[in-house]
Amino acid sequence: MKVLLIVTKSTGGSGNIVGEFRTNKIFKIHPLNLYDANAIYARNILKQACLTKYQFLKYANNKVCYAWNVINPIKYEREFIPTKRTPQSWVYLDENTILMSIYKEWADKIFSGKKTLEIRKTHPKFKEEK
Repeated sequence: MKVLLIVTKSTGGSGNIVGEFRTNKIFKIHPLNLYDANAIYARNILKQACLTKYQFLKYANNKVCYAWNVINPIKYEREFIPTKRTPQSWVYLDENTILMSIYKEWADKIFSGKKTLEIRKTHPKFKEEK
């Protein structure tokens, strides 16, 4: 699935679409995983998502979250204005494309290869392969 990244302005509202990545796997992570037998696995997910334990716990608010894997990130040479209203988190554009809001600092980490997982509270449904 293709994920288009739209930068969220710090003053509110949306900016331009700055790039994209592909995703084909989602990893479930719950705050309790940081303290149980899955702690090493959970900490590894946070490391790949460039999040501290505190940042994750604050964001998750004691609920299950999902780590979207980031494959082949591409930063566009020219940004473009979206034709669809910016989602609070993400929205389907069609069955194979998602538009995701993201802060510039996180987008930059994705494009640099430092951030290989993106944590969200929801996730897309992948089309069944036949």
